[in-house]
Amino acid sequence: MALLEINKINAYYMHNTQKTRAVENVSLSVEDNEIIGIAGESGCGKSTLVKTIYGAIEPPLYLENGSIIYNFKNLSSNTKITNENIPFYWWKKISYIPQASMNVLNPVRKIKKFFENLWRAHRQDLSYKNYQKLLSTHLQHLGLPVSILEYYPHQLSGGMKQRVIIGAASLFHPELIIADEPTSALDVGVQLDVLRLLLKIQNECKNTIIVVAHDMSVMANFCMKIAIMYAGNIVEIGKTLDIFSHPLHPYTKLLIDSLPKIGDKRGLKGIPGSPPDLVSPPSGCRFHPRCPHSFELCKKVSPTMKEFSAGHQAACHLLERGETNERK
Repeated sequence: MALLEINKINAYYMHNTQKTRAVENVSLSVEDNEIIGIAGESGCGKSTLVKTIYGAIEPPLYLENGSIIYNFKNLSSNTKITNENIPFYWWKKISYIPQASMNVLNPVRKIKKFFENLWRAHRQDLSYKNYQKLLSTHLQHLGLPVSILEYYPHQLSGGMKQRVIIGAASLFHPELIIADEPTSALDVGVQLDVLRLLLKIQNECKNTIIVVAHDMSVMANFCMKIAIMYAGNIVEIGKTLDIFSHPLHPYTKLLIDSLPKIGDKRGLKGIPGSPPDLVSPPSGCRFHPRCPHSFELCKKVSPTMKEFSAGHQAACHLLERGETNERK
């Protein structure tokens, strides 16, 4: 049984009378003890999808239909966790590292106040003394000095603040950690340290991590499986090696081609055009206005996700015709 089962969810933002369809008909299965990446350009719905998974659904964001089922361990047989009651399990079973998470720390309060509030809200089943012991041990294990609790956020570097948030997200050993752009706004060296920290946590706790990024190089070096998202839809999903060695969807191939490669003297290729306005997305395949291989059917009918090899799925009419995205 998958740890997380997402079934045909639709989520949108409502601004006055305008409905922005940020997530459309998305289904995804996330297994226990894996690292899965959700990749795509900015504005394609990645952050909205993970907010929906976490249950952080507040106006103007709404979940229109579909279901999300969480199969966490050590629960009574009659306990059913859904998107409606998931907030009760925040931090204990599921944690969320938001985009620009280093900015969630209160600038006028010490780091220890952040952790005190975390204890009050979610773990008063522990005495404060025992909680302090747990926190000190955890921080040291992650390579963070306990003295960091006495600092204000402005006294820490961006990388150190990110480590504090990751430490908080992993403190109670949740089964699922969602990290939305965990390396954004960090220099390359610090990015590597942050990813190593997440990997250390996953290796030791055997939990599941969902990582959101637009940087395919992060996906290549960190994730076991990747879901490619475009304009609110998941267009391809597969094991990382399969995605990079044999991309099925034209959008996936263009994302990979945009990466710099050692020894490659050719100029980098950008993806032509820009993502569509999700208030009024294109008919048919949402990628067809930018796709170099689109034909008439692409403009009229939305392709369905199909499996083309073990665990490797894509939604593309070109593939259904028995062709590949290598066509000139």
